Amino acid sequence: MQAMKHSGRRRSASVVVAASVVMSGAMLLGACASAPVGAEGTGGVTQRELIEDTTPVEGVSAVLLVDGLGCPMCATNVDRQFRNMAGVLSSSVDLEAGEVTVMLTGQPRVTRGQLASAVYDAGFTVRGVRTP
Repeated sequence: MQAMKHSGRRRSASVVVAASVVMSGAMLLGACASAPVGAEGTGGVTQRELIEDTTPVEGVSAVLLVDGLGCPMCATNVDRQFRNMAGVLSSSVDLEAGEVTVMLTGQPRVTRGQLASAVYDAGFTVRGVRTP
């Protein structure tokens, strides 16, 4: 009888731990949720239009205006998208301003759409792409 009580407690504890992990993950993802692809960005341009923009970035950097950046994990997710992208030297996320600055190598030329798509693939809404 004693063995059954301990076994039942372990299962209950496992269920509680598993539920806590699931809830924590859902809260984290919920806090970093992105708007739909058709969401409007700055100047009336939709996120879809930004992603489909094939205009090459001519300068050495670009600043992406991003909604949904709220925590260091958000910054890490965005940085991962740019880490191995050809033509990108580095990226820097400003959580407070909601901006991602991307430094470019110049070769190959990166398009505005490629940059916007990387942010979207990380799970965030792109409102605009500024170039100096």
